[in-house]
Amino acid sequence: MKSLSLLTLLAVILLCTGCAQNIPMKTSINEYVLMNIKTSSQKGINYTFSTDLTGTKLPLYGKNKSGKKSESYICDENATLSTMLKEYIENKFLEISETSPISLEIKLVDFYVEYYPTDTAGMQALNILADVESNHLSSAKLSLVLTLTKDGQETHKRISTSADVTSSGEQDEIVIGDSINQANNKALMLINAFLAENEL
Repeated sequence: MKSLSLLTLLAVILLCTGCAQNIPMKTSINEYVLMNIKTSSQKGINYTFSTDLTGTKLPLYGKNKSGKKSESYICDENATLSTMLKEYIENKFLEISETSPISLEIKLVDFYVEYYPTDTAGMQALNILADVESNHLSSAKLSLVLTLTKDGQETHKRISTSADVTSSGEQDEIVIGDSINQANNKALMLINAFLAENEL
């Protein structure tokens, strides 16, 4: 009887942990972004990153943010984006210093992924009959609020980025992870442009 209870408990644990799949999150910065970073003449910057997001469950929706998907994926966008931003800032400025008169606050305010089939309903039915995967589109979307303080002046900017990746036989997790990485890299490009506009 004791072994039956133990087996039941083990089965429940396996079911619970097997439900959520990890998204392979990439922190690599695109070469195009790296090549376009011009080191600022300013010695340092007081840089902070914050987020409105909690937890690591991926917000996954259908096309045009219709209907939340029941699939359960785990990804830590906060940690991934924070790592990429830190690497970018360290390449842009000579140092990160809390005493610098220039400060940059970056806040992640929204993040989600839309994932949906690109094939028609008829093609999807044929694919099911032929035991072939349908093509899907993963569209990662994120919004950031930037606050730059320089020479006693505050400048605010909200940036939104998205990136689309189409699957052609790859695992869903890989396609979703690639779209998130591309959206993060686009965010870095927009931050770089914002700093250049402000002579940094």
